[in-house]
Amino acid sequence: MGLRTVHIGNHALNEKVSFLFLQADVLRACGITQLLDAALAGFNVTILTYGQTGSGKTFTMSGREDILEMDDYNGESSLCPKAPCTDGKASKLSRNSTFVAEASYCEIYNEALYDLLRWTKQQLPVRWDAGKGFHVPDLMIRDCPAMGDMLNVISRGMQHRRMGSHELNMESSRSHSIMTVYCDTAVGPPAERGSLSSSLTAVGKISFVDLAGSERVKDTKTSNGMLKEAGSINKSLFTLGKVISALAENGGGPGGGLHVPYRDSKLTRLLQDSLGGSALALMIACCSPAASAAEETLSTLSYATRAKNIRNRPVLQASDSLLLQ
Repeated sequence: MGLRTVHIGNHALNEKVSFLFLQADVLRACGITQLLDAALAGFNVTILTYGQTGSGKTFTMSGREDILEMDDYNGESSLCPKAPCTDGKASKLSRNSTFVAEASYCEIYNEALYDLLRWTKQQLPVRWDAGKGFHVPDLMIRDCPAMGDMLNVISRGMQHRRMGSHELNMESSRSHSIMTVYCDTAVGPPAERGSLSSSLTAVGKISFVDLAGSERVKDTKTSNGMLKEAGSINKSLFTLGKVISALAENGGGPGGGLHVPYRDSKLTRLLQDSLGGSALALMIACCSPAASAAEETLSTLSYATRAKNIRNRPVLQASDSLLLQ
């Protein structure tokens, strides 16, 4: 009886990085600085990490908690701390600009949404608004005028996020998390938050989406309550996959003949603007180098290849006076 083989095939993605690379190399390869500049200029940006459980998604996105607590932390270890207000306010702010940064952090656990900055057992609703699209109206938004404030948001959110342990991962995320940094940039004399609207204002945001890992119960050997969690994770990822496939088959956007099931899960509702909408989007597909993970690696690469075919149409989010310039 021969050994089982898995043919990975060819997948034309934009960049590839080895597990031997430093995090800083990964961020440069992904063009993170350009995306941060876009958020400061007034565009909505979404960065997603997707892949098998234990493949490095949360480390890529948020880093380790012990690193976040270091006084000399320089933001090189992960994506979230590279948010604009911790990165020297990025590279393209002029001297006569006023910059305000705020942040929110939530998780979707068993198809229920929770605020990671105001931790209670209260579930939050996802609402639709013609101007805002799908959003969470009761989510806490914190001011982040300095790097330490942003790191506190990340650390607090990570402490409250649901975690578990199974055969493949000692610290497995049991939820999808979304950290959003809101970037208001006013061109002109310094202004207070309440008077930004009187200036030429760009209102961008950047969302860091750390998806829970896809799981096979026979590999993770989960049981009891974690079975429900695994089922919920896989179901929401399946729905996300259906959205990505529908968009790809529609020619990259939602305007084709195939129905795009955004409303089938809270995750896809909140990602509607990021997938086929008006935001700039980056998906980082995390793969395990282990031979035993070959099937999951193939699934991850296929997922990312379909996502690459989605065509967003970025729109500047700014005051009318700035748009007319």
